[in-house]
Amino acid sequence: MNLLEVREQFRIESGRHDLVNEDGSDNGADFHINQGMKWLDRLVDQQKTAGRVFKLAQPGDYYVTFQYARAIQEVWAATANDGRWQLTKQTIQDFRAGYPTMWNALDRGTPLYYTPAFLRHVPETERIAIEDFEAIIGFSDIMIGENYEYNGVLFVAPPEVETQIEVWGKFYTMPMLEDTHKNYWSVQHPDVLIMGAFRQLEIFSRNRQGRLDWERAIKEQLLGVEKDTVEEEIAEVDQMEG
Repeated sequence: MNLLEVREQFRIESGRHDLVNEDGSDNGADFHINQGMKWLDRLVDQQKTAGRVFKLAQPGDYYVTFQYARAIQEVWAATANDGRWQLTKQTIQDFRAGYPTMWNALDRGTPLYYTPAFLRHVPETERIAIEDFEAIIGFSDIMIGENYEYNGVLFVAPPEVETQIEVWGKFYTMPMLEDTHKNYWSVQHPDVLIMGAFRQLEIFSRNRQGRLDWERAIKEQLLGVEKDTVEEEIAEVDQMEG
């Protein structure tokens, strides 16, 4: 089902005609649908929870940013001549201690280490005077402008040549914004997606028992999904390490 179909079914099942216009367009339902979907993402890991982001780092770059990340798990790099290799994770403290110079003054080489980036500046960069911001340019590993939807990784050394940075992790399902949009939940489990939207409605109605009832029903529906994910993860693993 696409967003329009989910929205119309939401109207039928909930009876909330005030949240969906007569022509099927949104009048508030999409908020509950997308927020319910985000809760489902946090509730259970499924086959589309894991994802990868590919970013091209230009010579001298030392970070990349991306959206919808829940947890960064691995970072890889690749070039046309050297193939692909995995970067070693460091804590932000070790990373900064090992490279105390200005970021834009680091020697270029082969990226070998990474750390999750802290992109937020306080106050937000769009709210500070330019003369104050100029004082940290070169040392900063923050994101200029709105950073609310973004995560990132820092890596060293900054590459000498164009390098593909591949980030592995857990990602939120992209929100559905247009009538034709689809995603894992709307295609594979539209009933559970609509139930998740109903749970959100109960929260805003301050109906604790209604919320708990929906959560119980949703978790029962998702038992099979979680079992399938675990089954796939343990397939062909026949011994413990260590």
